Amino acid sequence: NITSVKIKVEIAALIVTILSTGMVYLDQSALNVAMAPLQQALNIDLGGVQWIHNIYILALSVLLLVGGALGDRYGRVRLLQIGTAIFMLSSLICAVAPSLLLLVIGRGLQGIGGALLVPSGFAALNATAPPERRPYLLGIWGMFTPLITSLGPVVGGWLTDNVSWRAVFALNLPLGLASMLLAWRTLPESRDERAHGPLDIAGVIFLMLALGGWLFGLIEGPHLGWSSPVVALSFALGAVMTLAFIRNEAHASEPLVPLHLFRVRAFTGTTLQTLALYMGMSSLFFFISLYFQQALGLSASTAGFAQLPVPICLFVMSRVTGRLLTRVSARTLMTVGSLLSCIGFFMLSRLTINDPYLTRYLPAQVTFGIGLGLIVVPLTTAAMASLPTRFSGIASGMSNAASRIAQMLAIAVFGGLLLAQFQGSLLRALPALALTDAQTAQILGSSANLGATQAPAGVSQITADAIHLAVRQSFAEAFHSILYVSIALILLSVACLWLIVKLPEDAQAAAPDTTLAD
Repeated sequence: NITSVKIKVEIAALIVTILSTGMVYLDQSALNVAMAPLQQALNIDLGGVQWIHNIYILALSVLLLVGGALGDRYGRVRLLQIGTAIFMLSSLICAVAPSLLLLVIGRGLQGIGGALLVPSGFAALNATAPPERRPYLLGIWGMFTPLITSLGPVVGGWLTDNVSWRAVFALNLPLGLASMLLAWRTLPESRDERAHGPLDIAGVIFLMLALGGWLFGLIEGPHLGWSSPVVALSFALGAVMTLAFIRNEAHASEPLVPLHLFRVRAFTGTTLQTLALYMGMSSLFFFISLYFQQALGLSASTAGFAQLPVPICLFVMSRVTGRLLTRVSARTLMTVGSLLSCIGFFMLSRLTINDPYLTRYLPAQVTFGIGLGLIVVPLTTAAMASLPTRFSGIASGMSNAASRIAQMLAIAVFGGLLLAQFQGSLLRALPALALTDAQTAQILGSSANLGATQAPAGVSQITADAIHLAVRQSFAEAFHSILYVSIALILLSVACLWLIVKLPEDAQAAAPDTTLAD
């Protein structure tokens, strides 16, 4: 009977972890498909789209560094419940938001909730299950993660087309409620009684302000002008806070990021590789939905299905790659995967808005997906092996933080490049349409809406159709241009892998414990 009760508690902890973390993953992947209708409904330009994504990633990535420590001190189940409640409340705010400002506030709160519930969920599962059953339970969780992520665009697209983009946020409410009720009824509280050291709150504040300053400048620079005093002040704040963060980490008793670990070549190289790789990948992750809907003219539902090949390939290849790692080096797998991803991006960059999906777009996505599937598991393995075992938590946390910071920077940088290229292409296409100067100015004035740019009132239907075609083609050209930048970044990650990173299969393995000071 005691064994039966323990197993029931383990299963409950597993279900709670799947529901809570799945809510976070599902929300993000579903929102990508809903972004184009959301943009039109609230009349949001590209800068607004970037903030909706980035404020969430900013709060999540920075606070994840202390979310687990808070659970250790004050109770993992308690923090899981608090994080889930915050995520649900903020999802409701997003679902009813009448303006961009309230939506951005809701997204920031979602990031805070996610930063509390994700590490607390894993910690609660880890504390509930005995060591011999943890790999089995985490393996089951790992099977559901790509499934939930791949369902996001499909579910989000269907809800957007048949209900509203607001329903994408409302979807979190029943999932969160089920998680909270099950955790409240079944999970025993756990905490680390030895966790009494100080938290690096100053480091969190400095890092948040530093990244926020850089992001504001990068996102608003194309709209306010790079010479704007506000933009210059934002960059200055980012630079000063970055220096303050580094100084704080060098002197803090319990730093968020122990700087002495960067003396380990494998750790530094893997971190740089992760930054370059995820920056390159993010052009597809965050802009493909807008491209499918605004350039190709697909509905939200169809765009959701059109994105399925990548997560399906990732799901299949991650399992294949796990077996290949016993016979092929991680370096070889990551190199081949990166090159395949570059080929997939190049194939996409050569397509037009009139090319058929099944014979042209699908092969490009499958090529990219297979490449990505060859990278994820070896990169995670390399990150964990880059430091001695006693620093495995820091290695995992830094890998996570590096990937999310890379996504933030990519959305900001690629957004600016996308807008500049779109406006340039549109400016070259409009003279052939015989528009008045006022009409041309009106179109260019609304070009920050990218593919949602509308024809001015009063033009004929033929002219309006021609303007719409020019907008779609200009968006396609702009999207292709950031794919080339992505290829360069992925190749840079390969250079980091070969020139800096030392993997366990190298002649000299990862640094032993004696090379690091506590």
